Amino acid sequence: MDSQANDLIDSFAARLAETAHRWRNTLDVRLGPLGLSQARGLILHYLANHGDGLKQNVLADIVGIRGSTLVRQLDRLEADGLVERHSDPDDRRAKTIHLAEKAAPVITELERHIRELRRELLSGLTEEQLGICFDVFDHVQSRIDTNNEKETKE
Repeated sequence: MDSQANDLIDSFAARLAETAHRWRNTLDVRLGPLGLSQARGLILHYLANHGDGLKQNVLADIVGIRGSTLVRQLDRLEADGLVERHSDPDDRRAKTIHLAEKAAPVITELERHIRELRRELLSGLTEEQLGICFDVFDHVQSRIDTNNEKETKE
């Protein structure tokens, strides 16, 4: 690979990271009036959309944060009355995370803010452009999975 290609790859990786960071920061601002950060909002979003009652370690993997970081976020959400921790009936060392009744109206507003931000930030892109982005993300994720499998076997 030549120097120009390496520079392009480095620029792409940096731009992707910066875009994700700026997206999260913008979401933080939007969720502020709800008393949520994007991190706590993401936890509620995943619980609402991917299964209430997830084990704490599974939720940490889905959200993409370390277990200790998740615990701090869950402490805040629990203190706010938005989630409840229950003992896992299959593993007494594990906890499952459940949405509290009080979370329903917060989640409605959370989802509205997420949808609005997505529409604002992605407006003007064609279906073809979005399709190319998905192809690129799929490629990168596939390579990540392949590399992780190799490292696990070694």
